[in-house]
Amino acid sequence: MALMNYVLPMRRGWKRLLLLALPLACCLLFLLPATSEAHAILLQSDPAQDAVLKSPPSQVRMWFSEDLSPAFSTAQVINGSSRQRIDLQDAHISSSNTREMDLSLPANVPLRSILYSGERNLPTMGMC
Repeated sequence: MALMNYVLPMRRGWKRLLLLALPLACCLLFLLPATSEAHAILLQSDPAQDAVLKSPPSQVRMWFSEDLSPAFSTAQVINGSSRQRIDLQDAHISSSNTREMDLSLPANVPLRSILYSGERNLPTMGMC
């Protein structure tokens, strides 16, 4: 009988603990921000990767697998031979699509250039 008196309060203690822990766990789940992938994947670009162009483009547009963060997203066009930046340094996330990044190029950009995207560790995209 003494053992039974000891077991019953423990059962009530577990119920009380569960009644407190479950709402707390739910609150933490909804209040803490969700984790996200650290790398967006380049899906498409205009001009396309390895495109052979007859004239230089006025801009480069890129579409990624997830929303881009303005704090961490950038892109630049670098001359393939001199490794100097040749874009207009206006890379920005499109206002109509947060998965799109655009940047402008000057009228005299050499056709042999390399587009380097600086969204964390995104792959390099070549453009000829």
